[in-house]
Amino acid sequence: MASKDFFWKNFFYSVILIALSSLLFSLLIYQYVSKTYTLNLQDSLRKETETVAALISAQPQLLQEPHKITSAVQPDDRITMIAMDGTVLADNWSERLGSEAIENYSNRPEFKAALSGEPIYVRRFSATMQREMLYYAVSVPNTSPVVVLRLSSSLNTLQEQLSKARKMMMLTAVLAVLLSLPLVYLWAHAVIRPLEKLKVAANRMAVGDLGEVVQPEGSLEFRELAQAFNKMTVQLNEKIESIGKEHSRTESLLSKMVEGVLALDERGKALFANSAFCEMAGLKMDKLQGRSYLEIVRSDQLADYISSLLRETETTAPLEAQEIVLFGPPGERIFSVQASRIRGEGSSAALILVFHDITGIKKVEQIRKDFVANVSHELRTPLTALKGSTEILLDGAYINPEECKKFLEIMDKQLQNIQNLVNDMLQLAAVEDTSKQIRRRSVELSSFISEALVVLLPLAQKKHQTLKTILPKEPIFLNIDSNQIGNALINLLDNAIKYTDEGGRIELSVHPESEHLLIEVSDNGSGIPQDQLARIFERFFRVDKSRSREMGGTGLGLAIAKHAVENHGGTISVSSQQGRGTTFTIRLPSQVVLHSV
Repeated sequence: MASKDFFWKNFFYSVILIALSSLLFSLLIYQYVSKTYTLNLQDSLRKETETVAALISAQPQLLQEPHKITSAVQPDDRITMIAMDGTVLADNWSERLGSEAIENYSNRPEFKAALSGEPIYVRRFSATMQREMLYYAVSVPNTSPVVVLRLSSSLNTLQEQLSKARKMMMLTAVLAVLLSLPLVYLWAHAVIRPLEKLKVAANRMAVGDLGEVVQPEGSLEFRELAQAFNKMTVQLNEKIESIGKEHSRTESLLSKMVEGVLALDERGKALFANSAFCEMAGLKMDKLQGRSYLEIVRSDQLADYISSLLRETETTAPLEAQEIVLFGPPGERIFSVQASRIRGEGSSAALILVFHDITGIKKVEQIRKDFVANVSHELRTPLTALKGSTEILLDGAYINPEECKKFLEIMDKQLQNIQNLVNDMLQLAAVEDTSKQIRRRSVELSSFISEALVVLLPLAQKKHQTLKTILPKEPIFLNIDSNQIGNALINLLDNAIKYTDEGGRIELSVHPESEHLLIEVSDNGSGIPQDQLARIFERFFRVDKSRSREMGGTGLGLAIAKHAVENHGGTISVSSQQGRGTTFTIRLPSQVVLHSV
């Protein structure tokens, strides 16, 4: 539709231009013809006047016979001989006009000019003849007194000729316009065709089709325009490809970052976020863009932090990182949020926030703090007992043999507790050290378990407990670190013996499966409360702290067992019912089983 409008506008403007040009040309021709006719008439009138004046000058006696002079001019021309005072001496139109129409001509400009010797042409309407006339007068030489000869010619003929010429020129202009219409129509089509092609190509470019090539045609200017358009298309395509590659590289880099990245505009609306942040916020990428940070973060602490950053736009000082606690699908997580302001032309982002997950670091720090606190607490009791016993002995109790022996036994027990704590801590550090490879060797299962039972059987017999083993009939060889798995079994059996009453039952069973080797240690002791099962493998955790210390427990045995099993790619779990007993289950992967005989 726009192309048609342009075509008809171009067509009508061209027709108007041609019509105006034709009209202007006709006016110029008309003025030229009018001027030429007028000059010819003036020249003819001047020559005729000068000829008659020369005739009178050569034959002055003709002044006595004026009718001979007046008969020498054309019938339509008027000849008048005037005396110096303006009186008409003779006039060839006197009979037609009547003598009363002949007046004094002393005030006529042509008469005055003739007397001054500088003849002029005068054009005016003659009231006597009722028409427009052209006058020319000269003084006749060799006449005494001086006679002025004036000739005048009617302009009616000239005006009729000019009127015919004017009509002819107008007709010619109209015909020129009419004849130019088909040519203008064809020319307008020739002009609009390359423009239409450029428009189609531009529309395709606007929707992303940059493969359109415009064929150069038409005038030189249009061909140059088409070539420039094609060159622009190629350059634009190259630019878009370059920007697309750069965007892909940036997006790939951001998507592979483990840190969450969120870009906000000056109004706090999300412009971009990488996959790590979307996972952290529990949102999809397409549902995040354009949303306010208040809808995204769902954390008053982070919302207040971002709000303060958006308000303090004039601050140029570096922004300090802030620790933020967020609650997401994985649970509570701690992030160090580093914000950066984006300033500069062409950038729509106002803030970029980078979320560093420091949950693990914080947990390690907390574990270290708890570990130091627990070790300090575990050492405080035996050291206090040692110091008290030492002070009592120094106060003189060593003199009494029985008292001395009593306190020495207390000191020995506390020293044994300290030694157990140090040994368990060293053992825990060893199994937690992932930089060292575990020392695997081939062991036969039944012999391996018998070695562990030899250490613990006297303790069970002392409490009149039954220690039963259920093993496969066929020998099984395992590729394990016998020290780590052996210590894990000893810790599980030792706990079972300690927390099972006298006369209780303890059972160790092994069950080969297709994907795992199951080792279970169960008892019918007091059991573990359900609310404490989740923490049973934590360092220094005890169900009954006072009873555990009395038995020499350090609270590290189950943590050691857990790490030892995990070092072999296995898992350890617990199930318990208070008053009915507890079962610990070790699942070792089938890869640890070398072969069965």
